[in-house]
Amino acid sequence: MAIMEDHFGYLWLGTHYGIDKFDGIQFQSIQEGLSGNFISDLLEDREGKIWIATENGLDYHDGLELKILSNREGMSNHKFSALEEDKEGRVWVGTNGDGIWTYENENFTHNKFDPPATFQKSNVEDILCDSKGNVWIGTLEGLFLWENSSSIRLFQDSILSVLSLYEDNTGNFWIVTESGISKID
Repeated sequence: MAIMEDHFGYLWLGTHYGIDKFDGIQFQSIQEGLSGNFISDLLEDREGKIWIATENGLDYHDGLELKILSNREGMSNHKFSALEEDKEGRVWVGTNGDGIWTYENENFTHNKFDPPATFQKSNVEDILCDSKGNVWIGTLEGLFLWENSSSIRLFQDSILSVLSLYEDNTGNFWIVTESGISKID
């Protein structure tokens, strides 16, 4: 389930039954044409595309039409779970059990690296590209830090079952876990 406000001020609500878009007066339901109706995450990128992670695929709405991206080579049969855009405009895509993908210049890259054993088949719950350029990946197995294009490391052994990540406007880093909320300065 997900909620997002786009640059027009519309609310996009991802549910177990598709998407409801709210314009402030009425709801518009979007179910037809999605790769799946269980919505895991929503993201508006810098071009205004609305990205939709579902249990059966990855889609985006470009303002005119809905496009399914997960039928591309190597992208099928994935459960997409998390979306984030970095400062360079790359869209980071988390999966359940198949790691991290990035989308840049109309191409997907499966980011292969030598991960810790705890990350190899993790379900990615959230991704955060922070103001310093770091990429944080929250999983049920812990919080991971993407250090460069070839390595990832467990940030702290004590942070498990990460559900959501957030950086506030003062640079504080908030982590929501099954046990509660933590703040890192």
